[in-house]
Amino acid sequence: NDPGRTDIPAVLSGEWWRLSGGRDATIMVANASGNTVTADVFLAFAGKEHKLDPLVFTANQTRLLSVAEMLGTLNSSASEAPEGRITIIQRGPNPSLVAQGRVTDPVTGFSTTLEFPDPARQHASALHASGVPIGTPAEGSPFAGDGYFTPHVIASNLTGKPQSVSITLEYPKSSAWKSANGPGGPTAPLVRFTG
Repeated sequence: NDPGRTDIPAVLSGEWWRLSGGRDATIMVANASGNTVTADVFLAFAGKEHKLDPLVFTANQTRLLSVAEMLGTLNSSASEAPEGRITIIQRGPNPSLVAQGRVTDPVTGFSTTLEFPDPARQHASALHASGVPIGTPAEGSPFAGDGYFTPHVIASNLTGKPQSVSITLEYPKSSAWKSANGPGGPTAPLVRFTG
């Protein structure tokens, strides 16, 4: 309950993806202090940012937020905003809100984590990810029989100025390696840019 903690970011921001067909993003937000705090909440989708009603957290309160429900308050739906960003900004000088989320599909049981990294620590000219599964896993893979992997990159601009993003995929390609060859699909990965 130390209001002087410096490890809690002032801005919580996370991206959701593939919301439709019953999928939802649920965010758990907790007030880690003994004081009541108010936070402004923004949803960004389809190239626009929308401000929601402020949230008030009592001391040590935890709340669950549904992106589908929040979209409903904006007369929108998950099918209209399959990808987007939620930003929570606490009012006051001492940040005390922490958040974690997940995207879930009640039909298939699909679930993935929705992270809220500190935007102040994310400033970089290049972001790298390695070991991302693409395509159909080989027989010897621990993921054999799990289907076809289609990776997604969700990029979000937190500034008020236009930004450019270049995505580069490096992958092995040979007649014996089928990870880039989907069932009846192209021999090179497809890249889709949204927003």
